[in-house]
Amino acid sequence: MKKRSLIISIVSICIIALVTYLFLNKNKNDAPINEITLLSDYDIIIGEFNASNTLILYFDYNCKYCKKFFENVYPEIKKQFIDGGILKIVLRPVCKSNDITATNAYQTLLCINKFGNFDKLHQLLLHEPRIIYTEQYQQLTDEFINTNANVAECILNTNNEAILKNIYEFQELKTKGTPTFVLNNKVIVGYKDFQFFEDRIKKNH
Repeated sequence: MKKRSLIISIVSICIIALVTYLFLNKNKNDAPINEITLLSDYDIIIGEFNASNTLILYFDYNCKYCKKFFENVYPEIKKQFIDGGILKIVLRPVCKSNDITATNAYQTLLCINKFGNFDKLHQLLLHEPRIIYTEQYQQLTDEFINTNANVAECILNTNNEAILKNIYEFQELKTKGTPTFVLNNKVIVGYKDFQFFEDRIKKNH
């Protein structure tokens, strides 16, 4: 009888320990997701703000699979879901935190988006991502600064807060690279085709 009680006690302790472990790790994993899904003033948002589905994309212009997504998947997503008000996509560029040139360039992109139209610069970086390391791009940045006081303030006096926030959140996800998506609070790592997103968006709609 004592042996049976001992076994029951041990099993109970193991179950409690397992439940506690799963609970703590669930909360630990949920924490960065809860932070990430909060939208900021510097987010590049395409689509209706109140759309029932949200797709957050962490990407690097120097990532070939990110470019492949924009060229092969994004146009169909826009046509089928964004234009119809079903989905909004939140673009969050990231780069290596020690790449000062890319950090400055992507901060410029976020500032342009906040105070103007980022699309032309976005298209330029998609097709010529290495341009950010040239004098030509620095001249383009200077032009933005000289023609728009708000953009100038954002680029020169915010210590790259917006892009560093993106980088920090991306690192918190602990994924292996870009592109990384967060679709309705679920993390998706790596390039996916249109069918992949279509299936998951329709299930939630």
